Amino acid sequence: MELAGGSGPPFLEVDRIISFCGLHTTQVAGRSVLVLGTMRFRDAVELYDAADGSPINSIDVGSRETNYGNLRTLLLPYPEQPLLLGGFSYRPIHVWQIPDGEVVAQWKAPGPWEAATVHEQGSVTTVAMAVEGTVRQLDAFTGREAGERLHAREGKSLFRRNTSELWSVASSGPYLLAGSSSGDVWQWDAGSGDVVAVWKEAHSGPVLRMTAHEVAGRPVLATMGSDQAVRVWDVSDGTQLGEDVWLSFDMPRPAFAAGGRLLIAGDHELKQVDVLTGERGPVLARWEQPNPERTEFDYAIEEIAVGDMAGVEVVFAASTAAVWRLDAATGEPV
Repeated sequence: MELAGGSGPPFLEVDRIISFCGLHTTQVAGRSVLVLGTMRFRDAVELYDAADGSPINSIDVGSRETNYGNLRTLLLPYPEQPLLLGGFSYRPIHVWQIPDGEVVAQWKAPGPWEAATVHEQGSVTTVAMAVEGTVRQLDAFTGREAGERLHAREGKSLFRRNTSELWSVASSGPYLLAGSSSGDVWQWDAGSGDVVAVWKEAHSGPVLRMTAHEVAGRPVLATMGSDQAVRVWDVSDGTQLGEDVWLSFDMPRPAFAAGGRLLIAGDHELKQVDVLTGERGPVLARWEQPNPERTEFDYAIEEIAVGDMAGVEVVFAASTAAVWRLDAATGEPV
């Protein structure tokens, strides 16, 4: 597969991946590292040199026979030593050093979890983990409770019928936010555990993904729902910024780029939206299969990550067989 109108092979070709479990970029001792969480017969975290694509390390996470559920990974971006947190539902959570893969912590998740985000709670790095109808604030290195348990329920009722299942979670300043199966977005003060707001019917179906960022000094949240809409919100007051962005594909992958742009990947395109105005920019990149009759692989873009290469902002876009490295401003291969 090649970029439409572009030339040359992808930046990196990989063995066929059943499912992606995270794509991250980080800096280690001045070296740019690309991290892929992969699910195959044996699940692994694979590390590559983000400059030349050469393999650095592969961390074996286990086999499909022993792992339960999906592998999920989070980057803990410590400047002196980046760490990667990953695990399965009801399986031990591991924290690995990058790039050597040494295990520095291990603990068990409190229940089946759908999503998680990193949140700084005072001097403690916490993982805010969506577990059914709650967000659990856990010490990233011990798994112990490190803050209030946040409930997505109406009033004081403890009945499950009044509890929304949470499918996505994000951190923004002092707030934690979660998207529910009913389409609502819940916002809590992470310190006190108080509900700040409930954004009713933010989507007409489950909120599948969300990501938070600060644009021009303004905290914003991008949400993606099963209704195939992307919406951007001002976290400070819950108002929507710009117009709805409607997609033709399910499960979009978002990432923020410089200048207040939201990059959205899915199917065979990489789109861009100005988060403050809601205006769509030109499609940043589009992929086409060189041989339409070749159907054994699906080349849809599964994950994206934004990083820095020698002062140039780049976006890594990954399918189940290859990774492209593009200039985040122009979409040209770099």
